[in-house]
Amino acid sequence: MRFFLVSMLFLAGAMLVGCTKKPLTDEEVIRGVIDKVARAAEKKDIQSIKNAISRSYHDSQGNDYDAINGFLLAHFFHSEKVGVTLTVSEATVEGEKAKSHTEAFLTRVQAGSGVAGYIARDADYYRFDLVWQKEEGEWKLLSASWGPMEKL
Repeated sequence: MRFFLVSMLFLAGAMLVGCTKKPLTDEEVIRGVIDKVARAAEKKDIQSIKNAISRSYHDSQGNDYDAINGFLLAHFFHSEKVGVTLTVSEATVEGEKAKSHTEAFLTRVQAGSGVAGYIARDADYYRFDLVWQKEEGEWKLLSASWGPMEKL
């Protein structure tokens, strides 16, 4: 009887090991990339952000891939602490291209504001409309437009 129970437990364990999670959909992968970029922004990790961007990138502000570095440096330099809270993140995939719509609260504590800055923060609610392209099996940001929600 003991042999039977041990054998059944071993078989059940082997079956569990053989079960794999269902692969993520492209939409889920894109939402995951957006979340990783948001976390990288909070850490002011420009390289991690740029890893998610296509070399063919361009945006509604006139930036290309090379200009993104300066754009991010300028924004991060003026902020002691950056916060990103995603509220909406949707993606629609059509073949090798995709579009996403993300809304987020962006907060920052201005550099040099001391302890008071952690109480009085700048905060805005932004909308990001993003176009993605699959490059070598990975989703990369191809273009973007964004702005405060009250102006859209």
